[in-house]
This record gives sequence, structure tokens and C-alpha cells, in this order.
Amino acid sequence: MSDYIAATTHIDTDTSSLVFDSEGYYVVGDDKWQDITFTATMVYQGGNIGIAPRIYDTNMYMFLTIRNEDTDDSATEAIAFADLSAQVTYDTYSIGQVKLAPLIVGTEYTFVVEIVGTNYKISLNEVVIFNIAYPGMPKGKVGVYATAGNKCKSIQVDSLFADGWTSNASSIPGGIVSIRELEDENKYLYLSSKSAPSL
Repeated sequence: MSDYIAATTHIDTDTSSLVFDSEGYYVVGDDKWQDITFTATMVYQGGNIGIAPRIYDTNMYMFLTIRNEDTDDSATEAIAFADLSAQVTYDTYSIGQVKLAPLIVGTEYTFVVEIVGTNYKISLNEVVIFNIAYPGMPKGKVGVYATAGNKCKSIQVDSLFADGWTSNASSIPGGIVSIRELEDENKYLYLSSKSAPSL
């Protein structure tokens, strides 16, 4: 695998969620983002879900995927695995793997990534699953990943953004990404749809 594959998606007007019509990534931001807190909430509908906490280029990115482990032995307790890897040009490097409770259809899973310098702290539903130093990609966009049928309920990126950031939201029919600046001067990125109530 080299270049990541962009997913085909649409906005569900009833839930204001981003629905994955095909397997792949939905990416926002620009390659100059550095220290950020990235939060994404996915609604699991089967297959695999995950995030890309750092995307510097189409073939240079870090990705975390979560999958249920199929077992042939009915006596074996079901489990899931979170795999963290880096794609660097034509090579994939495994950074680590963590065993988890099985994913449950219809359940929300919230990923939070806090990136400060070269340190990545990654949590799933408020439990830290990775806390690593990785100097390979000091800047980059962010993304969510899923197989077809899964949903992304929300994406939020908190940081002191550089001026002139960009987004690919216009490529998604009905998708809106907006920046809001709060009193503490942090800027917040939101993904929503045209039918979503304004905040």
C-alpha cells in the first residue's frame, strides 16, 4: 500500500453524520498543522473504523485502525485490536498494537489525539491506548477512516492554527467545515451539514 484512498461519502441529513459509501479516508486540514488536539466520533456499523492522526502527504501518513478479531473457536472470548502504523512512501511500519473489547454495532467510539511536538497521546473513549514519540511527521492534516456503512458523527480540531489553513470539505456534497475562534484565541474546526443547527 502506498497512497491512501479517499472514501466516497455523503451527509446523512437525518443525523448530520458523514456516511462512508466506500472504504477509505476523509481528510481535513492542511500539511502545516503542528500541535493539535484532534477529536473524532465514529458510529460503528461493522467492518473497520479508525483515524489518521497525521497526514503529511498521500503516501506519508500515520493511521490507526480498529477491527474485531474473527475466531473459529466459539469458546474463545471475542476481542478487537487497535493497530497503529505509519506509511512512508512505499513501506508500512507497525508502531504498535493494543487488544480491546470487541466493537459493538451502533456504538459511538470517540478518538482523541493530542499531538505536542513529536509526542502522540491517543485515547479511545477516554482510555489512553497509545502514548508515543514519533518524529517522522512533525506536521500534517488529520483524517478519519472506515469501511463502507460506518458513520463519522463529528470531527473537531483544536489548535492555534496558522493563517491560511485549507480544507477539502467543498468536495463533499453538503459538507461544511467552519472555523470558530473563542475567547482564549484557540480556533476550533467543525464538520457539519447544511441541515445541522448553527452553534
